[in-house]
Amino acid sequence: MNGSIAISSPQVPGAPQVLVAPRVLLADDEPAMLAALRGLLEAAGYEVVGAVADGVSAVEEAVRLGPDVVLADLRMPGLTGIEVAAVLSERAPGVAVAVLSAYDDVAVQVSAERSPVVAFLVKGCSSREIFHTIDSCVAPVLPAA
Repeated sequence: MNGSIAISSPQVPGAPQVLVAPRVLLADDEPAMLAALRGLLEAAGYEVVGAVADGVSAVEEAVRLGPDVVLADLRMPGLTGIEVAAVLSERAPGVAVAVLSAYDDVAVQVSAERSPVVAFLVKGCSSREIFHTIDSCVAPVLPAA
């Protein structure tokens, strides 16, 4: 079920599940990429709360809007996607950051793994991989039975 997460309340047995669309902020300095990601995500039922073209705006809008996930380009003016993740880990710790890169570079992936980035995606990856990344950032962690 792409675009929505089923959340049931463990405090209310038998309560109906509520479908919640993950809220996503897009950050990329390429307008065509922003448009493509917005179209893909909205068609799949995700709520795109904003789209920005630089890292500083990504931080400002993430703090202001409180999305579940920021999909950030690795290389943008102002701050890189990895730097955005580092700043948001301090200013908005509940916001997950996944980095998109045109470069499938091992050194960059290692750098991302050592940062607060939750996922590193190579541009051109499947829509399924993008959906899985977003969904895994917002999937509820249910208490052990």
